Amino acid sequence: MTPPWQILIDLNEAEPGLPPADLEEMAQTFAEEIRSGRLVQTAELLRETEIPEGSMSVLGALTAIVGAVVSPELITQLVGFLLKRFEPEKLYFSWTDGDRGVAFEYTTPEEFDRQIQAAKELSNFCIQVKGNGI
Repeated sequence: MTPPWQILIDLNEAEPGLPPADLEEMAQTFAEEIRSGRLVQTAELLRETEIPEGSMSVLGALTAIVGAVVSPELITQLVGFLLKRFEPEKLYFSWTDGDRGVAFEYTTPEEFDRQIQAAKELSNFCIQVKGNGI
């Protein structure tokens, strides 16, 4: 069995115009939803001090970042849930490790699944949700 992945889910642009306090509450609710739906092993709203070094430039504002541990076998289901929950125009995936990295965007779980096959050896990455019109 493949070890679980530690991921960051950036919801800062999931619902444009939402005030920071509401954004944080929305992210906390989302973390509870993916935990209760058994899409992840763990999920929690992260504070600035908990964001891994090197992720700050990718993540920007730090109001609505959810850290999660997810089984690679469930990642496509998690992406499907993100797409249904927020109905974004696109999701953005990025991974960096020193000077190596990969980034892509997708609009369906199937697109994500095809693209993630090339990155199956990754263990730490970020998914950024951007609302329509961003």
